[in-house]
Amino acid sequence: MNEILFRAKDTSGEWRGGMVAESAGFPWQVEKGIYISNTAGAPWAFKVRPETISQYINLHDNDGDKIFSGHIVRIHTTKWINAEVKIEFGMPMLCSNEFADGFNYVSEYLQTDDKYGWLDCKIVGNKFDNPDLLK
Repeated sequence: MNEILFRAKDTSGEWRGGMVAESAGFPWQVEKGIYISNTAGAPWAFKVRPETISQYINLHDNDGDKIFSGHIVRIHTTKWINAEVKIEFGMPMLCSNEFADGFNYVSEYLQTDDKYGWLDCKIVGNKFDNPDLLK
């Protein structure tokens, strides 16, 4: 079963994870904006910066860390490169100028055993905090 999870930076710059909710700012709601729930399920727990909303791609890296869109991963093709994780047309992709077409499908780097699937990579940062890793 797919786990639906998002993360985003709150207005103070801290990463928060949960479900995304939008408030139109009606009198019975919190201030207008985009929010992420907390672990108790409160939908208006953290007001977030919308441009930082990232979706979990239902895969982990070699260290067992959850991979979200916007992450920068270190991956081996014919050499070691950094690539950004994106979701395009509903499919997770790795994007880098190092790839001939500018992208590769995540499935090309998928590893599995009897119970578990993971991406053969290491998360090294994200495009919001470490954009220089993509240069």
